[in-house]
Amino acid sequence: MGRRRSRTAQRSKVKQFSPAYREHVEGRSPSWMFRRWLCFVLLFGRDCVCPLLPAHHAEHLTYRNLGHELPMRDIVPLNRVTHAILTWLKDVFPAFRPVNAWMLRSCYGFWLSLEALLLFKLVSALH
Repeated sequence: MGRRRSRTAQRSKVKQFSPAYREHVEGRSPSWMFRRWLCFVLLFGRDCVCPLLPAHHAEHLTYRNLGHELPMRDIVPLNRVTHAILTWLKDVFPAFRPVNAWMLRSCYGFWLSLEALLLFKLVSALH
């Protein structure tokens, strides 16, 4: 029977990323920098969970389209605090990983629909 690692040792192991990921994201390729910038511009530099906070990170929801990411489908802007909380949730509760992408897209959709509703009310109040 193999030796089991403690939970702390399991959490502290270094994440293994593919060479393609390392080259694309960590290498700061021009295509990644453009997609990251576009992601921030589309939400006015705001966090997609709490738009009151400024965005600092572009979080991947999926790696299926690595190198061809689309903002809000594959990457979303997050604040440092939101990013740390979501990373912690994914590490501590592995069952949260599939829910993460759905939750972030839902937050974005909620804020977008709320902005559209407020804009509609503002325009209709002016007439």
